[in-house]
Amino acid sequence: MRLQLLFGFTLALALLTSCSDRPSPIDEANADGVLLLGNGEEPNTLDPHVAATVAEAHILYALFEGLVSPDPENPQSIAPGVATRWEFDESANRYVFHLRADALWSDGSPVTAADFVSSVKRALDPEFGAPYPEIFFDLKNARAYLSGELDDFESVGIEAIADRQLEITLGRPAPHFLQKLKHFAWLPVPVRVLEERDSLSRGSNPWAVEGAIISNGPFVLDSWVRNSIIETSRSKTYWDAENVTPQGVHFYPYENAELEYRAFQSRQLHVTDKIPVAALDAPLAPPAIKKSDPFLATSYLLANTDSPKLANPRFRQALARAIDKRSLARDVNRSGNPATSFTPDALGDYAPPLAESYDPNAARTLLRQAFPSGQDIPELNFIVSNIPASRAVAEALQAMWKETLGIEVTVTNMEAKTLFASLNEGDFELSYLTWSADYEDPSAFLDMWNSRNRPNRARWSNPDYNALLERASLEQEPSERLNLLAEAESILLAQSPIIPLIWKTKDYYIDASVANWPPAPIDMRSYKRVQLKTNP
Repeated sequence: MRLQLLFGFTLALALLTSCSDRPSPIDEANADGVLLLGNGEEPNTLDPHVAATVAEAHILYALFEGLVSPDPENPQSIAPGVATRWEFDESANRYVFHLRADALWSDGSPVTAADFVSSVKRALDPEFGAPYPEIFFDLKNARAYLSGELDDFESVGIEAIADRQLEITLGRPAPHFLQKLKHFAWLPVPVRVLEERDSLSRGSNPWAVEGAIISNGPFVLDSWVRNSIIETSRSKTYWDAENVTPQGVHFYPYENAELEYRAFQSRQLHVTDKIPVAALDAPLAPPAIKKSDPFLATSYLLANTDSPKLANPRFRQALARAIDKRSLARDVNRSGNPATSFTPDALGDYAPPLAESYDPNAARTLLRQAFPSGQDIPELNFIVSNIPASRAVAEALQAMWKETLGIEVTVTNMEAKTLFASLNEGDFELSYLTWSADYEDPSAFLDMWNSRNRPNRARWSNPDYNALLERASLEQEPSERLNLLAEAESILLAQSPIIPLIWKTKDYYIDASVANWPPAPIDMRSYKRVQLKTNP
C-alpha cells in the first residue's frame, strides 16, 4: 500500500510540474509580494477572545498586535509590539508598559492602554465564555473575577494609568509572563467598536468578519471566502508599515493534507501547514524544500473520565501499557518521537517523570484488575478527525488494543468542527489530539489538566494534582517549582486521563523563493520580515 501511495504522489508530481508557459500562482504572488500559506482547518472566528485553534492563531498574528510580539527573526524571543518598553518592579510584582504613540487601529483611531484593559475585562467576563481565560490568571484577582468570587473588575491587576501607560500587577510569581503576553488571547480588540455595533457577547457580535473587522496589526482583512481563502493586505495605519515586507498574506484552509500537498506541488502555496504521511518520502522537484523543525507539541490519547466505561484508572492504565509508542511514531505517524511524558523533553531544566513503558503482560494484568470476576469488558468508541494521519493513528491503536487486550473499539471519523463540539460537550469516550505549548514552560502543558481550567476535556479531577500546581504557581525558588510540577505530572501519568503518544516535530514544505521564515517551536510567528524572491 505504501508503495502504491508513493507512486500516486510521484505521478501527480510529474503531471503537476509538466511544462507550461503560464506563470505559476507562486510566480505571480512573488511579483505582487503576496505570501500564500496553507493553514489547516477553516477558522471558526477571527475574534482573539473566541479563537481556540492554531489555524485561527496564524491569521490573528497577521491582523493584530499585542503589547509584545514574536520576534520576526527569532519567534522564540520577545519583540516590542504596541509597547515600546516596560519596567518590572519586583518588590511590588508590577509591570508598567509604555505604549507607542503611533499605534493605531485600522480605522485610524489610537490604540490606548484602556483598550487592553477593556479587552482583558471582556475575556474574563464569566458570561462571555472565553476558551483560554487561564492565560490571564497571573494577574492579581483574575481567577476570582472569572469565578464570580469578585464582581468588581477594578480589583483585577490591570489598569490604564495614562492613555499610553498600562500597569499590570501580578498575584503570583510568573517567570514566563512576558512569554505568555505573546498568546493570541492577549491581543486587544476595539471594544468601543464592538459596543457600537452590538453587544460584547461572542455569539451575536458580527464585528470580526470581512468588511467589519478593525484590527491593529501589520495586515488588514480584505476578504474571507468560507472554506476557500482569507485575504489580507498590508495595513496603511500600522506603526511599522514601511518595514513590513509582504504586500499581503493569503491563508488557504486545507483540512486534507493530501489536497494541500497537491496544491503545493502545483506551486499554489509558498508554505504548507503539514505533510501527509504518504508523501513523507515522495520526491520533491526544485524549488520545493522539506522542513522538519523542533516543535513543542505532544499528541495524546484523551479519555473522558466522566464516562462510566473509563472511570476506572486501571482500565485507562491498561490501555496505555498496550500501546507500542515506538511503532506508532516510526511506522504509523512516521515523524516525531515516542512520548515518555506529556511535557516534551526540551523544556530547559525541567526533568519530566517517565510514563510506564509498553508492556503487554502488564496491560493484561491491569485489565483483569479493572474487571475482576469475569465482568464484561466494555466496547469503546474512538472519535477522531477525518485527517488521514489521525485516522491512521486511531486504527493502529484499535489494532493494538484488539491484539493485546481483546477490546473492541469503533473508530468514528468527524470533521474538525464536529469533533471539537463533541469534545466540549463531553459526548465521547476516546479521542486523539495534539497540544501545542502557548509558552516555553512545563506549566503550559500541565495547567490544562487542573480541574478548575476549561481546556480540561478529560473531565478529570485530582485534588493532589491541583494542589501541587497551586503550590508551584506560588513557589519563588525555580528548582523547587520544577520539582513540584514534576510531582504533579507523575500523578497525571499514573492516573492516565490522557496518554502521551508522540512528541511532535513541525513537518512542512516551503518554496525556495521564501526567505526569512525562521523555525518556531511554539507556533507563533510574525510575517513582517518574510521576503519573496522572484528569482530564487
